[in-house]
Amino acid sequence: MSSVDEGGDLDEILSARRRGKVVNFAAAGQRPTRDEMLANSTHLLETLGFPAALAATRAQSEFLAPRDPRTTEVFNSIVNETFVPTLKRARFTKRRNVWMRRGTVENVIDIQRGHATGDLLTFTVNWAVRIPGVEEFPGRAPTAVIEGRIGDFVEQGQDRWWSIQLGWLARDMPRVSADSEQCRAELAEGLVQMVAWLDQVDTVPRLIAAIETNDRPLRRQDRGSLRETVAKLSGITDAP
Repeated sequence: MSSVDEGGDLDEILSARRRGKVVNFAAAGQRPTRDEMLANSTHLLETLGFPAALAATRAQSEFLAPRDPRTTEVFNSIVNETFVPTLKRARFTKRRNVWMRRGTVENVIDIQRGHATGDLLTFTVNWAVRIPGVEEFPGRAPTAVIEGRIGDFVEQGQDRWWSIQLGWLARDMPRVSADSEQCRAELAEGLVQMVAWLDQVDTVPRLIAAIETNDRPLRRQDRGSLRETVAKLSGITDAP
């Protein structure tokens, strides 16, 4: 299976509707059958750049409940074969799908699952750096000094989301990919790069240096917020 560049925007969707491929049932006052909803969802996904086979599988997945065991099996295999060994070697401890590494500078990595519809499971990976006892950094989650997502460590640094539908692992963002092996590989590589960078910012001075030199994982961050973070961290290092 090959990857497909992300296509489709509002204009393309509206164009597809005008051609009769995508129907707004609510606006039309229609009560669609299940088959009509599946066909409509498939056409919409194709408009958004999904290959035909993946679009059809995704549409079926959205209307299937309870979740197909294959979807749960694939998700668990990603956790157990990619995340657990990599993060265990790096001295992270696991609680559900959250891993933490304690120290002068603490690291948190978690799998964030998106809104689930039927069988469909979507997810991304978050990272955060914390300083014990330091809270209320501007624009950050409680106790998080800086934070981001796995996309910061992959290719162009764009946000990335993956999905599993009827056991088929695919990438939804930033470009649709139906290649499950490619998705597993980029998840593994992104995680390795994430841990390697977190290893480098294991003290407050090193963290400040990474922020000031605009390290790659921080290039999508708001510079004003980062300057405030540096000022607050400098106060920690200057304290008696």
